[in-house]
Amino acid sequence: MENASNSSSQQLSIEICKAPPHGIYELTPYEEHLDPLGSISASAIFALAEVSSHFFLIQNMDALGFDDYIPQLRSCRVKLRSKTDQRIYSLGRFSEREWKRFHRAMLKNHRGLIEFPIHVMNDIGKCTAIIHFEWFVFRKPKRQ
Repeated sequence: MENASNSSSQQLSIEICKAPPHGIYELTPYEEHLDPLGSISASAIFALAEVSSHFFLIQNMDALGFDDYIPQLRSCRVKLRSKTDQRIYSLGRFSEREWKRFHRAMLKNHRGLIEFPIHVMNDIGKCTAIIHFEWFVFRKPKRQ
């Protein structure tokens, strides 16, 4: 029996997206990432999207100077749209209205909820999944 700690199925190869320029992260599928039908497994797609949503949120909060806050994933809704065995990459989008509402809540209460989708695309630009993440963000507690 193969040692589980040496098994390549224990890790996903999620990397910073090289192309297209607006992508967040990408995953190149290996045999261990495929389901019995030969497509990338739903769990691998979800892992790529979750890591991407966290990075996308942090990156946008840093741009506003919110650097002493902690994001906590509250919920998500997953919609798998099509199967693929190709490299996949993630795209994040905020609605301007949702971002402004979140920004006002952060300035006023030092905490807020924000929901946004991560689109998982394949190499030919076909959407394979849309996953909506809801994050609760709050200020780090002050140490006494």
